[in-house]
Amino acid sequence: MKPEIIKMGSLYRDGVGPLLPGHRCVNLEFSLGDTSYVRELEWVKAGCLLVGTRCACMNVSWTHLDKLGFIFGAPVTIDGKRYLCRSLHIGESEDGHDEWAALLETYGKNDSIWHWKKQFFWGQDLPQGDDQAIRFARGYGPALSGTYFAANMCDDLIGFRPVLESLEPQLALTPTAIGKHVDVCCGIVGFKGRLKQFDDYDVVVSVEDKLPAKIDWAAQRGQEVTVSRLADIAIWEV
Repeated sequence: MKPEIIKMGSLYRDGVGPLLPGHRCVNLEFSLGDTSYVRELEWVKAGCLLVGTRCACMNVSWTHLDKLGFIFGAPVTIDGKRYLCRSLHIGESEDGHDEWAALLETYGKNDSIWHWKKQFFWGQDLPQGDDQAIRFARGYGPALSGTYFAANMCDDLIGFRPVLESLEPQLALTPTAIGKHVDVCCGIVGFKGRLKQFDDYDVVVSVEDKLPAKIDWAAQRGQEVTVSRLADIAIWEV
C-alpha cells in the first residue's frame, strides 16, 4: 500500500524552538507543538495512527522518554488538535503485539519512507526476561533488526520515533452526519470517503478509488464500501 505522507507539528525543547527534526535532546525537556514551516515533522498516515517517518529527536534515553510520558503516551496539542503522543510497540512483549512489523508489511520497508538506516529507535515494550535495566530498540539495518541497550543510555544513534493518536471526538453517527467527508480506520489501515448511510450493523461510505485488498473489515462494490460495525472502527470528520 502506498503510504500517505503528512507534514505537521514541530519539536520544541525547554520552551525553545522550533527545532530541526533529529535534534539532540539528551535528557532535556521537550515536546511536540504547532507546525513551523521548514521545521515540520513528517508522518505516515497509518489508519488511526500518525507514525513518524524518522526520529523526531536523537540522543535520548528510554528512561527519560518514560519520565516525559512519551513511552506509553502523553497529550500534546498541534495546530489546535489534541493527540496522544507515544512510542511504537516493536516486539519483545508477551502479547506479541508488534506495530513496527505490521507497518512495514502494510506500507513497505523502503528506507526512503521510514529512514531506519543507521538509526535506532526505542519501543514501548518491556523485556520478557529478568533484566529490567535494558530495553529493546529497532532499526539501523535491516528494517526489522533490533538490539538491546541500557534503558538509561543516550547515544546519537538512538532516538524517539513518535506516534500520534487523535484525542478529538469521533463523528457521531446521526442523520446530520450523512454526506460528510470522513476518515474511516481500523488499526493501522484506513480510507477516506463520504458517509452515505448507516444502521446498527454497517456503515456505508462512497469512495473514489479502489481500496487495498488487505482490508478484511470492509467490502467494496463499485464506489461503495460497506464497513461492519462489529469491527473496532473509528470514524472522524475530515
